[in-house]
Amino acid sequence: MSNQNTRGRELFTLAIEWFSENGSKAIPRGSEDPEGIYTDFFDNKNEFSLEHNIYNIRYNLIPVLAGMYLGFNSDSLSKIAADHKVKFFDIECLSFESEDVYCISNNENKVKLTGTDIVIIAINAIIREKGFPIGLFSQRETPSRIALAFMNSNYHESYPNHHICMHSDELKAGLIFHDFDNFQYLPSRVERIDQIPNTNYVDFLVRSGMLNPVLIKKETGFFSSWEDVVSLSSKDEQSFSSKLLNFCSTTKSKHLQEIKKGLLSISADSYEDEIDPYEFARKLHTLFQSSSIPEICESIILKMNLVSYTDFENYEDHYSEHPELFKSILYDQGTFLNRLCSELIEIESSDLGYSQFTVFRRLSSMALPPQLPLSVKPEAVINHLLDGFNQYHIPNAVTKEKRDVDELSGEGIKSLVSTLMMHFDLDPTAFKDQSEHSKLLLAKAGMDIDGLELGNHSKGIMLEVSLGI
Repeated sequence: MSNQNTRGRELFTLAIEWFSENGSKAIPRGSEDPEGIYTDFFDNKNEFSLEHNIYNIRYNLIPVLAGMYLGFNSDSLSKIAADHKVKFFDIECLSFESEDVYCISNNENKVKLTGTDIVIIAINAIIREKGFPIGLFSQRETPSRIALAFMNSNYHESYPNHHICMHSDELKAGLIFHDFDNFQYLPSRVERIDQIPNTNYVDFLVRSGMLNPVLIKKETGFFSSWEDVVSLSSKDEQSFSSKLLNFCSTTKSKHLQEIKKGLLSISADSYEDEIDPYEFARKLHTLFQSSSIPEICESIILKMNLVSYTDFENYEDHYSEHPELFKSILYDQGTFLNRLCSELIEIESSDLGYSQFTVFRRLSSMALPPQLPLSVKPEAVINHLLDGFNQYHIPNAVTKEKRDVDELSGEGIKSLVSTLMMHFDLDPTAFKDQSEHSKLLLAKAGMDIDGLELGNHSKGIMLEVSLGI
């Protein structure tokens, strides 16, 4: 064991002895400690490890950990943290060997704390401090363990939901130039329900941003919290994600429609891990077929999005083993476009997002038979989609992920237009009120340029496209 680790363990024992005898009374310092016994407690440079479970513990954090060991309340821990000038970065540098191992355990005080517990308690001990850098977390990557700690505070400015909104607003105003990579896998961080705000599922959904339209629509990047929940719940029935999904299927909360939108936004294209279409569909069907939102089980868009665009070329291979769950895609294909477009037109244009736009990219892999007429005019479907895209798209977006989601969404629209043109005659004049950017999308999909009344700049772009420039 290194000298630093030996000294760290000595200090941990010394802090426990002090607080056991004196409560949260400040540890002596300076002239009150003439022999320098407690000097190291005010050092935020040296680090040690504890029982091979917690690493990178700065010496000034030791008193706070000792207070946790003794079961001190949040007020006492806040006082101790202030006495030792514990800052956010002292907590951020902590690391843990395993996520679900008890790192601090004291049977006498009924204390059993995992690494996540420790971070939640420590953050909430210092977040009350004046000058706590809450605004910092919209500008940097924040570990989901720390984000979960923020959610347990009483400061809404620290919640992931607030930072998702702030980043989106600043992006639209051209004031921010970095992608937003925070808070992607919050559901997988939770070990127990008592780690979420007020042990309340709705508070977790709201504060995490999972009900935020920016996240649901993947408006500024590839958010995947809802994909994460279903993936984890289909693998582990005892996980927090499984319990959260069960709650979503039974709740009568006022947020029910946002929950529905979140689940309908699931897309294999925005999730790093591989999605098993059958497991996802089976899980959702089991939970939601008799729920208040059975649309989750009936959505063609959702079922198509369970297979990634790159794998959709052989989509029948993914669906045919369990045709009972995917019959809306596999059977009665002569009405497929009518059913798909009817589902789309029922979604408010302001609610259309990445998952609805990009699903149509998959149409290029489907050899559809001649289609029966749509129950809604094809032009109305396209205008509806474009109206949503005009609200979603940011021209010349400065962040890479926003440019990517916009580009892929535009590709989806072009694919739908091309497919509809294969089966129906479209009237280009029906789009005369659309933006120049939207008309250019239609022209790139193969619609008549003259009928669209393209501007000269767009005509120049189309000439370059035709020449392969």
